[in-house]
Amino acid sequence: HMGGDQTPVNEEVLLTEVLRDAGWHTALFANVTVFFVRGLRQGALVADYETSHYTVHGAKPGSAHMTSGMLAHVDRWMKGGLRPQRDRFYLWGHYYDPHDPYFEVEGYPAEEDSDHGRYEAIVRSVDTEVGRLIDGLKERGLWERTLFVVTADHGDEFGDHGNRFHGRTLYEEMVHVPLIVHVPGLAPRTLDTPIGHFEVGPTLLDLLGVPTPRSWLGRSRAEEARTGQPAAVEPVFFEVFPDSNYESHQVGVRLGALKLIHRLDTNSFELYDLGTDPGERDNVYDVHPDAPALRERLLTYLDHHLYHLAQGLTGARKPPGSPDKPARPPKPRRRPGKR
Repeated sequence: HMGGDQTPVNEEVLLTEVLRDAGWHTALFANVTVFFVRGLRQGALVADYETSHYTVHGAKPGSAHMTSGMLAHVDRWMKGGLRPQRDRFYLWGHYYDPHDPYFEVEGYPAEEDSDHGRYEAIVRSVDTEVGRLIDGLKERGLWERTLFVVTADHGDEFGDHGNRFHGRTLYEEMVHVPLIVHVPGLAPRTLDTPIGHFEVGPTLLDLLGVPTPRSWLGRSRAEEARTGQPAAVEPVFFEVFPDSNYESHQVGVRLGALKLIHRLDTNSFELYDLGTDPGERDNVYDVHPDAPALRERLLTYLDHHLYHLAQGLTGARKPPGSPDKPARPPKPRRRPGKR
């Protein structure tokens, strides 16, 4: 999820572009914000969108949502020249409905009269529509030939830590999102090692036999999906970036059960052991023996990330023969931290 005025940095390669260049037919169906404000249309040979946030939901509660129209978008695309039995295709459908404002959905009554109750009802309606999309693939004989992924860019907050909506914090209600992957021929299993979104692209390309761009930082988890053997525990990083709506820049890292959050505007740190404190209520940053090492790891990542971001935003071209990934920056200086 990106804030209101952010787009991919210069020379960044998106999954859609990789598959288009590898011969896939690519299509994106979403709302206008995704396409033009956030620049994610790159690589799409076909794109369709709703004109605004509110036309996604409709003018009043209970009216048509983008979700209920997704299947129609897909049907039109597949009947419009695509030969799905022969052509390789990549489709990204953005179900925007679980988003504020939380409208009522006809046929899905909220269990409680609140934003949280309506949000849960919207999620149930999206679940039904995703099921219809799967049924459509099965009817076409494509289900057992299709990698199918369900995930989300963020959760929403309903006062868990005193906040509402999203984009303000890095607590679990924001960053712990579903990830469901159907891989034809593989038995269902649960991967217990945390996975970051930046690992999804490399994993899908690995499963498809398509080379991963060298500039991508994530690792593939395909072997773990194939064998069920847990992958080595690696840090998973996450970030909320300041923009015109939110002033706080926060970065975080999870390593196993430990999760560290750093607010740059206040230079403060929070450390939680999710194994014993899944609700993130007890900040143990000042007393946990692993806090200094995890903090150093996060600050090293932050310096590397900001360096990489600056390279892209300035549009600087890399010299011939230089690696795709930016050179490792100097070791970050020590920063005093506080709770």
